Amino acid sequence: MDVRGFRLRSLGPRILVPASVDPNASLIQFNVGGNLQTIGNAEIEFSLLEKVGIKGVVFFDVGNAWNTEGRYCGRETGSIASVYLHKSQDPCVRFAIDGLRTSAGFGFRWFSPIGPLRFEWGLPLSRLPGEDRIVFEFTIGSFF
Repeated sequence: MDVRGFRLRSLGPRILVPASVDPNASLIQFNVGGNLQTIGNAEIEFSLLEKVGIKGVVFFDVGNAWNTEGRYCGRETGSIASVYLHKSQDPCVRFAIDGLRTSAGFGFRWFSPIGPLRFEWGLPLSRLPGEDRIVFEFTIGSFF
């Protein structure tokens, strides 16, 4: 389960790191990853073509990941991890309500002869720089 509307493993703390060992190198984003996450999904499923098993779905997702490891906190100004892209990506923040990311979207589900197929499009409600406007997901198998 994930927060639809965001690429897999893209939520959570990110830091800016030099692109090379050169002190004048440009900074690039690096996903630190998290060891704590919260995800909430709400959806409404409705029948579209009942005879062939096709349903529609609209959804609202909320969640994020955080890293509670101390090695990413307490960095001095000018160090690799001193600049964060957004408060929700600060690896030193433990859980914070205002750090939750949200998305909404729609999709289709088909209970095919080979099993359930899901086609879903998620849209981040507050996009950050570098995030896609819409993310398509295709899944084979059960939702849970």
